[in-house]
Amino acid sequence: MSKIIAHLAQEEVEIPSTDTSAYCQARARLPEKLLEKLFNYSAQSLEEKVTQENLWCGRNVLVIDGSTVSMPDTVENQKEYPQPSSQKPGCGFPMAKIGVIFSLVTGASVALCIAVMNTHDM
Repeated sequence: MSKIIAHLAQEEVEIPSTDTSAYCQARARLPEKLLEKLFNYSAQSLEEKVTQENLWCGRNVLVIDGSTVSMPDTVENQKEYPQPSSQKPGCGFPMAKIGVIFSLVTGASVALCIAVMNTHDM
C-alpha cells in the first residue's frame, strides 16, 4: 500500500481548471421544458413514497416562501422582466419575484411561480 501512495505522490497531478464556461454553455442548452418535467417528476416521485405515519397530524403540510432575483441586463430579460420603476432606466437590472411551495415531509419543491416585480399577488 505504501508503494502505491509513494508512486501517486511522485506523479504529477493536473489541477482542474477554474474556467466554468463549458459547464455554463452546456447548461444554457438544456431545454426549459425538460427542466420543468424533471422538476415535476422528482417532486411527484417523492410524494408517492410518503406514508400516513410521515404526515404531521395526518396532514400533508405545504410551506410557501418567496424572494426576488435579479438577472443579466439583456434586451430579452428587460422585455420579460422590466426593472423596477424605482430604478432609473438603464441603471438597473431586470428583476422578478419568485414563489415556491415546498412539501414539509419531503422537502421537495412542488410548485414554482415567477412573476414581474410590479405584480401584486402571485
